[in-house]
Amino acid sequence: WSVVMTETAMDQGLALMQSGDMAGAIPFFDQVLASDPKHAVAYGCRGACHFVVGNFEAAVADNSEVLKIDPDNVNSLTNRANAYNSLGDTVAALQDYDAALKLESDVENAQHRALLRFQTGQFEGSVEDFTFVLKTKPDDAVVLSNRASAYKALGDMPKALADMNQAIQVDPENTTLIYNRAVMFLETGQYQECVEDCSNLLKLDPSSGPLLITRARAYVKLNQPRLAVDDYSRAIDEDPEDFDSYFNRAVLYHQSRDFDRAIADYTAAITFCPQIAMLYFGRAQAFSCKSMWEEAVQDITKALELDPANRVQLLGHRGNFHARAASYLAAITDFTEALGLAPDDGVLYTSRAMSYSSCHKYTEALNDLDDALKFDPEHAARLQTLRASVLSKLGEYKQGIDAATKALELDRESAQALALRIVCHIHLGEFDQGLADWEVASKLEATKKNKQLEHELLRLKNCCAERAAPPADLADEVAKLAL
Repeated sequence: WSVVMTETAMDQGLALMQSGDMAGAIPFFDQVLASDPKHAVAYGCRGACHFVVGNFEAAVADNSEVLKIDPDNVNSLTNRANAYNSLGDTVAALQDYDAALKLESDVENAQHRALLRFQTGQFEGSVEDFTFVLKTKPDDAVVLSNRASAYKALGDMPKALADMNQAIQVDPENTTLIYNRAVMFLETGQYQECVEDCSNLLKLDPSSGPLLITRARAYVKLNQPRLAVDDYSRAIDEDPEDFDSYFNRAVLYHQSRDFDRAIADYTAAITFCPQIAMLYFGRAQAFSCKSMWEEAVQDITKALELDPANRVQLLGHRGNFHARAASYLAAITDFTEALGLAPDDGVLYTSRAMSYSSCHKYTEALNDLDDALKFDPEHAARLQTLRASVLSKLGEYKQGIDAATKALELDRESAQALALRIVCHIHLGEFDQGLADWEVASKLEATKKNKQLEHELLRLKNCCAERAAPPADLADEVAKLAL
């Protein structure tokens, strides 16, 4: 009698499954299992019903019961793998797909495993599985696109593009595939091809923000900033809270020296993402280009709060802004803190030396320039010119001549070094040597391009001709030009 009841309940459950009533079938399989706890087929069917209605944990449990009875049941390994995958347990899902595929080669299981391998960073295995699937389904655009993504993750862009091109040949109306190819073109430096793909898609969807942004990035690489600005502007029109477009347009405005618009866009981006230090840094640079030093300092200070990892760089920038605002003591404080964190940074020593010199602390400036020479020998010509300037202010004219001479040995075109050497020659009464240096300096292109320097050199020439000491303001102006 119980056998008849079991068979009847089983038949009813199967009939409901076939009609699509999975939830209604479950109670009948419950009846079967209550009478026969080792009924593997009932466990398998109930597990399938649980999966369809979203009871994934129950599906795992039922398929596990099947596998206790029949460890090599490929259907239950597959179904449990699917349930694990739906629960987000990719490790367990992969183990079951591996076991199922060892028992039986199956295209669908290989495709599932390929996707999981991709999600877990196993890109070579993902390519292997997608390749197996394509032997059976060579014209499957989705599989070709997925293998292209795996190749891209491995850095094999030629194969990625080849697969994407083949996928588009199979499904030429698939806009997602064309957009993905445009992104690949952008990443591989094929900017014109990227523009063409985006432009074709924009004919179908003129307001697509991702397409406009991708094309804008390609235009930037093609050195067509106006077209890039136009695309970012259109993207902003479609989404007025598009932080990415505001930021990128701000950078383009900045590069084209449209600082007011750059500041406006940085400000808009900050409104939407106020915790990104890079935005304050960019706006600070734009403020500095307009000599708005107080605003620049405020933004760098905010960036320091948000990005302590880049403290050295940001302190250096803030120090420079303080120096440009003639707040030399504040600049020295910033440079000193930065040097405490980066004691081998020659640029910081140079910057602090210039601030020391500007507030007449010439001995400290000279010490910093000596340290800068140790850590930044690549800029020795400029550093020796600065040393000559500081030494002349200290009244060490012979040493100043030596430093200027070293600078000229490294850079024969340094009109500033020649001007400083003239100043030192005059103070030592060496007027003929000063005139000789003037003859050289007056013919340099650097002199002809710098009217102020040309003017000061002419005044120095007159001092030499008149055998007179240079006025204090003249020596100061030459020193400033060097700094």
